[in-house]
Amino acid sequence: MIAGAMNIFALIIFIAAIVALIRFFRPRSEDHQQISRKKQPAAILTGGEDVLIKPSPVEARIWAKEDAEDQADGMVLKIPSYNETGTVYICNLRRVRCSCQDWLKRRNFGNDQHPARICKHLAEAYTKHRDKLPESLQPWRAIIDTQGQTGTGMPYNRKDYGEFEGAVYIVDTRNFVRSGWVNLYFEGKFYGWNREERRWSYNRGPYPRSLWVKILRKTLQDRGL
Repeated sequence: MIAGAMNIFALIIFIAAIVALIRFFRPRSEDHQQISRKKQPAAILTGGEDVLIKPSPVEARIWAKEDAEDQADGMVLKIPSYNETGTVYICNLRRVRCSCQDWLKRRNFGNDQHPARICKHLAEAYTKHRDKLPESLQPWRAIIDTQGQTGTGMPYNRKDYGEFEGAVYIVDTRNFVRSGWVNLYFEGKFYGWNREERRWSYNRGPYPRSLWVKILRKTLQDRGL
């Protein structure tokens, strides 16, 4: 009888010890909340189908400091939104940076002065303030002016940019699969070329046409098109 009671008592002690161990190793609710907060990307906020990109806290601090320094010599401008009345974007012309969503989503790569970083707000600013265009972007001046005058940004895919014998150009193949046309930006002018039809749009092509056809054909081949 006594032995049976002792066995039951020992079993109860064993179960209590197991429960205590489980409670000890199980994450607390506040720990779970901290882990969940760490997993959430602070730079991306979602609302419905839209995705709103915001600078990371580190980027925000660095950019605010740079904007404060560059504002003294007029390199930071406010450019109104094309679509939202009352909304303005901060453009740093020295850093080739804009606070718009197009720039944050598609152009915020690297920390250089590549023309692919120029959204339509930066293009407008550089067109209106021609002396503010960085030296490294001067070869693209004519194309930037064209984009700025039409409210259009530079193509954001860096593979579209090329240089041949000192001449810079942009080959845009985004619509090729759908339409068969390749867009060429050269010396501030826009040209369209159709490989299947072997012709230039409106019979206008850059000189010498035969050379540019070779360049466009090679570009399409390199991109597997």
